[in-house]
Amino acid sequence: MLRKFYKATFSQMSKNISERLAGIGLQKKTIEGTLKNSALTSSFESVFERNSIESAEKGIGNNLYHLVTKSSAWIKDHQMDYCVQNILDGRLSSRARVDLAIKYFKQNNTSDAKSDEGAFKEFCGVGVVVTPEQIQGYLDNFVEDNFGEMVKTKPTHSTIMAKLRKGIQFVEPKDLIMGYNKIVKSPEFKERLEKAKSAVAQPKKAKEAPAKKTEKEIEEENQEADSQ
Repeated sequence: MLRKFYKATFSQMSKNISERLAGIGLQKKTIEGTLKNSALTSSFESVFERNSIESAEKGIGNNLYHLVTKSSAWIKDHQMDYCVQNILDGRLSSRARVDLAIKYFKQNNTSDAKSDEGAFKEFCGVGVVVTPEQIQGYLDNFVEDNFGEMVKTKPTHSTIMAKLRKGIQFVEPKDLIMGYNKIVKSPEFKERLEKAKSAVAQPKKAKEAPAKKTEKEIEEENQEADSQ
């Protein structure tokens, strides 16, 4: 009887957390994977309960999922909740900023969050707006700075992409990659790259062999040598 009670309770609890995970926009496969991890499931239940979360837009949900999966094993409850509220309020509006929030509390594990609010906001770039023009300017400079390497390898080489992903602080790597791909896939860039590759591939011109001397020139040289 007791075993049946626990089984029924666990089944109801799983259904409840499953519905809440769906309510923040997570896909079925992600939810199923989460429920297989009892510790992670418990973390989500606690976060949802403490912050009264029933549903959220998909973008916010993705950031919440990223926060909990990356930090629930070590972060303190009040630090977690502070991050959660910043996500819900739109202050941590990207994965890049969530990663910085996680990094902040790793480096400041005794922080009580609210008294360090100014330092936290500055570290995570809360309120900092990076304009499309700034992103485009960064990408244009990045292409020029790495063009020589692209000629030797290719624009999508792993070392180039790794540098690109570091990008501009507070900007999502996926946004940088999207803008970068638009540049390197353009007809103008492809033509420029092919010309550069062709120029590098052309063999160096062989040194011209000295012209052969005529019989008369050889005879004159011999006569000059005999006379000396």
